[in-house]
Amino acid sequence: MNNLLNQLFALTRSLIPQPLLPKLGAGGPEKVSLPVLGEGFRVRAKRSRRGRSLPWLLSGLGLVWAIALLPPAQANMANPEWPGHLLTEPWTDVATLAIVHEDLVLDLRPLETERYAHIQATYTINNPGEATTVALLFAAPGLESGTVTLDGTQAIAATPTAAPTIPDDWDDASFYQEVQGLEFQVPLSSGQHEIAVNYQGLPSSDDAGVYREYTLQYWLAPARQWQSFGTLTVDVFAPSNWETMFDPDLAGVEAGHWQQTFDGLPGDVLTIASRPLISPIAGFLRGLSLVVGVAIAFAVTGWLYYWLGGISQRHAWSGGGLVLTFLLVMPLSIPLFWGLSGLGVWGSESLLSGAHLGVSYRYSRMMMMLLGGVIAAPAGLLTAIFGFVYGRQQRPPQPVIDR
Repeated sequence: MNNLLNQLFALTRSLIPQPLLPKLGAGGPEKVSLPVLGEGFRVRAKRSRRGRSLPWLLSGLGLVWAIALLPPAQANMANPEWPGHLLTEPWTDVATLAIVHEDLVLDLRPLETERYAHIQATYTINNPGEATTVALLFAAPGLESGTVTLDGTQAIAATPTAAPTIPDDWDDASFYQEVQGLEFQVPLSSGQHEIAVNYQGLPSSDDAGVYREYTLQYWLAPARQWQSFGTLTVDVFAPSNWETMFDPDLAGVEAGHWQQTFDGLPGDVLTIASRPLISPIAGFLRGLSLVVGVAIAFAVTGWLYYWLGGISQRHAWSGGGLVLTFLLVMPLSIPLFWGLSGLGVWGSESLLSGAHLGVSYRYSRMMMMLLGGVIAAPAGLLTAIFGFVYGRQQRPPQPVIDR
């Protein structure tokens, strides 16, 4: 190790032009004593700091660049929540009708490949009076492409209406996209009927984590306007490898399926939140990939410049050749080290589902890549310099003398 450090100091001294060396009066350039480890690195002369300041200069410029990009990134990350559709039970002039039973199916499985959840609501309605036509109002934009049927056969056409007024007794329903009303004229004879509604709903999303969290809220509060409400059976389907949460709680039936029957309304709103999970194996492989990427960067950069140092020793490079090597070849170690360590980042990110990455995570990943470039400047240069100096310690092959 002593010999390696001495070689490094000797190489540094050889790169400094003679006019830049300090002088002792009229005696010409002063002599420089190489440091000896046993003597506590004593150096009798001042050394030029230009060469070793280059890594710090590059690091400083990279850090300033990264800091300059932080304000717009933080501005984009300030509001990672995105509103979804307002989804409700039907209401308006329904005070004379009773809901005997409702089957509500909320299917979040399509979120794996698309942006919308599928919703199916089937109402068993009792009309105790004479035949009438009821105008049912839904606040569900997805019904424009959905279907409404009466007693399994008769299709009911939808008429877009102005944005309905949200009743004051509802909980906070303000965090949604612009509310759009759809009205259905449903002819009901006396007795029981079945109304089935199928449509798509856009969940709201929270992009603060690694993966986006989707939240589907179905408002039950409008059902209070009916004459009475009997029972409600809720079925929720979600990808089996996702984390899914409920309010109120639902009982599990099998992987990715939950069901619960309630007497009356369980509350004003039914909330389902679901998001992809990073499996323990994927988490371990992501960390391992980062470590392997950095190890490859050190190994390849060090070996490449060790090989270059060996060439310079065998061909007896000196003076201008060494200066050109340091000025032209050594800086290439920075993008080399950064690129090789980036292989680990690429391997780690390839284990994630790009379709569901949160916005905040995307920006933080960009910041980490810039920070990696800042770290690569000193790490790559120091690895290259030590590899080059160590390679120059190789002794040139001795000629074989025939006797």
